[in-house]
Amino acid sequence: MDEKIRVWNPVRKKTERRGIDLKRFVMQNPDIVMNVAIIVVSVIVACIVTSCVTTARLKHDFAEQLREERVRVEQDVTVRLRAEYGVDEVEAAATAMQSEARALAKMLYPMRNNTDAGLRSACWCAINRVDSQQYPGTVQGVCSQDRQWMGWSEDNPVIERLYNIAYEALRQWHGGIHAVSTDFLFLEWTPQEITIRTTFEGGRGCHYWYEEDWGK
Repeated sequence: MDEKIRVWNPVRKKTERRGIDLKRFVMQNPDIVMNVAIIVVSVIVACIVTSCVTTARLKHDFAEQLREERVRVEQDVTVRLRAEYGVDEVEAAATAMQSEARALAKMLYPMRNNTDAGLRSACWCAINRVDSQQYPGTVQGVCSQDRQWMGWSEDNPVIERLYNIAYEALRQWHGGIHAVSTDFLFLEWTPQEITIRTTFEGGRGCHYWYEEDWGK
């Protein structure tokens, strides 16, 4: 009797063998498969985290570079402006006038209930003293001179209204304008009225007051 010969199919047989081997491996080694899966997942997670951290760091470094570049450019521009237009002198003058205005505002504080016109007169009394040879040569020196302005204190608050009045008077003075004659060196004031005088009058409410009024 003739023997039937089966044609060998290497592709099909190879595929079947691989499938059988893989299943057997998984069934016979579940712990190894689980560990491999954990390792793969861990690697993927690590890659994602590393990518996020790297991206965040790059963004931070880029932002820092931009900030440093902006600061450098601003500094360069400031240096050029100061060299070309004398910005240093302008800034120094503005800062000095602000300090003078604060000193005048503190001097005006006890008289704050008076009218704006009266307070401007008080400012000019102090400014006139700066121009005089008989008194200190700075606004701060005149305002803080011992026993000259009733109610003066370095601790007096700087009120916006008083500061603005003082600043405007100083702006005129530094601009070469004098609202009143520099002969007016003495101040007399009450809660209702402020008067500047060319001569010393004395008495309560003036730039000079009695001993018992000190410290009030």
